[in-house]
This record gives sequence, C-alpha cells and structure tokens, in this order.
Amino acid sequence: MGEVMRHDITAFLIMLTVAAVGCGGNPDGPQRYSLSGSVTYNGQPVPAGNILLSPNREKGNSGPATVASINDGKYETFPGKGMVGGHFVVTITAEPKQEMTLPLFDTYTMEVELPNEDSSFDFDVPAQE
Repeated sequence: MGEVMRHDITAFLIMLTVAAVGCGGNPDGPQRYSLSGSVTYNGQPVPAGNILLSPNREKGNSGPATVASINDGKYETFPGKGMVGGHFVVTITAEPKQEMTLPLFDTYTMEVELPNEDSSFDFDVPAQE
C-alpha cells in the first residue's frame, strides 16, 4: 500500500474515532477548556495536520475526546469543544501541503496531563528514523 494512501487511511480512522467517541459540546457535559499552541517537527512548524486528544481512561480521565487542526504550525481547539483537564493520549498526524507528497512523519502518539483551565501546550514531534 502506498505511503500516501496509508496516511489517508490513518487520518480517516482518527476522525472516525473522534466521531464515535463524541466531540460535541454538550451543555450538560463536563466543563471544557480551550487549548492552543504550536506543533513542530525537526524544529520547523508542521504546515498542516490534526491533533486528537483522547482521554486516558487508564489514568482516570473519563471526559470526551477533542480534535484540533494544525495550520502553519499552530492549533486551537474549537470554541465550546475544547478539552477537559486530566491525562490524555495525544495523536498527531501531519498532512502534506501538496497533493501526492508523503507526510512529514508517521503518526506520532504521546501522553500528556493538561490542567482544568484554558491553556497552551506546544508539541515538538521528535525526528523519526
């Protein structure tokens, strides 16, 4: 399977996961906070991509998932659809700016703990071999 097609499938599965878990802003749900920041790879801004914040249930976070788009190295959660505080598994995907080019890196996953307040968090994706 080609690299571009594999990347498209990965991005589709991430979006499907968000839809299944639910990222809507339910007014009766938990308090949500905005999250913004930068995303770099090899010290350079990631031109485009997505960040999926999945609650880390093993560490007690039962809140909803959320997603943010990366544009020119910056991201911000949607108003009313941000994150709840706590432990998250973060999945970062980069999308090429031009059609038919390979992504900058394979899907990157890490764990973070975020506060119960509006905040900023910068992600630096390490170089991959």
